[in-house]
Formats: sequence, structure tokens, C-alpha cells
Amino acid sequence: MSTYVHRDGARQITVRDDAGRELALTSEHYALHINTMGAGPCLTPQMAHDLADELHQWANCQQTVRARTKQAPMMTL
Repeated sequence: MSTYVHRDGARQITVRDDAGRELALTSEHYALHINTMGAGPCLTPQMAHDLADELHQWANCQQTVRARTKQAPMMTL
């Protein structure tokens, strides 16, 4: 059985297997929400690595966005 891990835009990662089972990981307000409709997909070790890579990229992007919003105040002369 094959499992597919792919990014659906900037705020969602979808995991889907050949049997039609799906898991959606959705980002909102710097938190990751996990949504399934029924049973989640089965992951092979390779697909678990792919999902871990996507989650790592998501986390890095969230840290970058948060760092940009916490810039030092501008000084006036």
C-alpha cells in the first residue's frame, strides 16, 4: 500500500493512502491541528520520514514568521 505526503499550500500537510484514508495537519495561530475523517492512513517508515521532513519545514517557517513579527522597535532621532 502506498502513502502520499504532500503540502497543500502554506498552511496544510496532507497524508493519504491508497485506501482513501486521509490525515490533514493544518496550521493556525502557530499551532498544528490534526484532522482525520475516520481511521488515519497507515505509514511506512519512508512515509514517516517524509512526514517528519514536512513537519520540520513547517516548524522552521513558523519560527521565521514569529521572529519577523518580534523585531526591535524603531528608534527616532
